[in-house]
Amino acid sequence: MHKITFEWMEGSQIRSQTISSDEQTIVANKIRIGRDSSLCDVVVEDPTNQVSRLHAEIYFNPKLDSFCIRNATWDQTNTNVLFVDEILVTEEEKLLHSGSIIKLRDIPLKIVEIQLNQSKQPVGKGNIKLGASILQRASQDDFDAIATMFKQFIPQDEQIHIARYLGSLGLFGIGTRNFACVTDTRVAYITTDNFGEVTYQDGYLEHINSGAIYQPSIFYLYLLIGFYLFSSYASVFKFLNDASLLPTDFFASGFSSSMSGFVLWFLILAFPVLILNFFIKGYYRLLKSGLVLTVREG
Repeated sequence: MHKITFEWMEGSQIRSQTISSDEQTIVANKIRIGRDSSLCDVVVEDPTNQVSRLHAEIYFNPKLDSFCIRNATWDQTNTNVLFVDEILVTEEEKLLHSGSIIKLRDIPLKIVEIQLNQSKQPVGKGNIKLGASILQRASQDDFDAIATMFKQFIPQDEQIHIARYLGSLGLFGIGTRNFACVTDTRVAYITTDNFGEVTYQDGYLEHINSGAIYQPSIFYLYLLIGFYLFSSYASVFKFLNDASLLPTDFFASGFSSSMSGFVLWFLILAFPVLILNFFIKGYYRLLKSGLVLTVREG
């Protein structure tokens, strides 16, 4: 069961309302917000008519494992004025989290708390899921996508205040992507690579004295990669030549279209490139990089 709690002002009074996923709503699986009680589950009284009769809809997105909000008039020419955390929402959905501020034109509603069914949360390394679409959005410094990544590891009652993409370590798309966030109680860090490896680290704010982010220069990495490729190809050519597998007219005519020619092309061109990723990872393991936190003893 999932729960979401709203809080807003009506005149001089504070109103709040909690709706859970097992409650019956006017439209199944949707929480409607507006000023018309016959259309909406969360009714915001507004004598100035800034709030539409049906202004916005909230629903649970199982792929993102969180609640999302959508403009109720997203498919119309004149859309309602809807903001989430100062970002205008027109056609696309917007991810919600505890502390989000929804504005129905100028009328604010606060998401006080979001409670998710903990039984559906990942509990082990094998359950870590970072979908390709989430990673793509996160690599564009999308706050909601990065927050979704970190919510797999941190308690749901922790509010994420800062979530940023720190860049990549590597060349030609081969390497690691790095993300960091700051919550109420911790600083956390995630790295991902092209083959699905995910590393999560964090440190509690009360124990952190200082932090730094370091990314080494790639000048020496270029030099080492050049040396590695040159020596790799030279070794392969030498091996093939010593084994009498290299045609005497190789440099003049190249390989034939036979299977043996294809195998030789693969050995010479593909194999060194296939293991290049491990070479780059080894470089960054020697030159420690990323988010460094200084933690007190004890």
